Amino acid sequence: MLEPIPCPSCQSLLRLPAGVATVQCPNCQTILAIEIDEPLPPTPPPTAKPAPLPFGRPPTAPAAPPPPPAPNRSVPAKRAKLVTDDFYAPPAAEEAPDEEARLRDMRRQIREIEEEKEREEEHLEMLAGHCKTGRLSVHFLMWGVRLYALAIFFQLLAVAMAGFMMYDYAALLGLMCLAGAGMESLLFCVGFGFAIAGPVGARHIGIIGLVICVLHTIGGLLQPGNLALMAGLQGIDTSRGLWSEYLPVQDILGLATNFPLLADHPARFIRGYNWSFPGIVVAALEFTRLVLLALLTQNYASSGKEQELAFRSFQTVNRLFWVVLMTTSFRMAFSALFDWVSPDDMWFQIGMGLHGALTFACYFSLGLTLLLHSQAMNDTIDVIDHRRYADKRDRLDVI
Repeated sequence: MLEPIPCPSCQSLLRLPAGVATVQCPNCQTILAIEIDEPLPPTPPPTAKPAPLPFGRPPTAPAAPPPPPAPNRSVPAKRAKLVTDDFYAPPAAEEAPDEEARLRDMRRQIREIEEEKEREEEHLEMLAGHCKTGRLSVHFLMWGVRLYALAIFFQLLAVAMAGFMMYDYAALLGLMCLAGAGMESLLFCVGFGFAIAGPVGARHIGIIGLVICVLHTIGGLLQPGNLALMAGLQGIDTSRGLWSEYLPVQDILGLATNFPLLADHPARFIRGYNWSFPGIVVAALEFTRLVLLALLTQNYASSGKEQELAFRSFQTVNRLFWVVLMTTSFRMAFSALFDWVSPDDMWFQIGMGLHGALTFACYFSLGLTLLLHSQAMNDTIDVIDHRRYADKRDRLDVI
């Protein structure tokens, strides 16, 4: 602090604080300007002279300091951040949102949720209609499969009556077989037709199944006429094995099934017996129809989240394949072992008995397989539900 000075107006002593350019007198309120002399800069210390060297040699100059290292420019310089003195300073308060904007956003979200719910309800309503049509499709196909199995049992009895020379009973049972086969073909066509209007994922199967059913029905109805043509070209030799003469009965009743006829043909070709090309074609159409039927049932069961039922539905194709394959193998073996002996020989009679037992086993296995498949179709009807179809999970029993 500087020495006090008198006020020029009232002669009061004023104390001057250090570093102040003006001061006001508290008595008369006079403002005084103060001139402060700046201090002189300090004089540098004298440099020390080097001591003289002997023999009159001049002193050496001091060594220059090493240059500073060049800055590394490979990394760009970063600007330092200013840090506030108060480390625990509270964050700046955010601006309060507009109340009207918040209400508009809430109304928009509610409207979007309601629209999404309406779309889901419309989709479920449409899906419920498709599932109802799908259930009708499986109903018709299920009863078609049951009539299919019944017609196969009637065809077995007709073939057995023909084998025992009871032609009147064979004709009666044949008519019942054809009636059941006709109803079965009609139900198959109607069932695949409903599948076209059912759930979207199985409509292509319904279209192909309807076409195959129509072709199979036409081929089955034309088989008796084709049989007459084939018999006129090949002739019928009654001196051969008795099982080979079942061909006319099986071909006439081929509208019910041609699988036994298909299983017999490899042995017929080898032994030179009568054969039926129309029967082979219709048998191929029949197998294709059953494959499409199993695929349709499997598709409905998978969409209804019943994977075990879907597996059961397609097992029908495997069973039918093995029935035909085993019948073909045993028919060729029995024909090679017993058909070459004389009809009066005991081995010939044993062979005919084995042929008859194989024919019975083939027909019975086919009918039983179809009845099992009809039960799987009956279980499938319960899972064709729009709520199951709309569920995104693969299995409903998984939590």
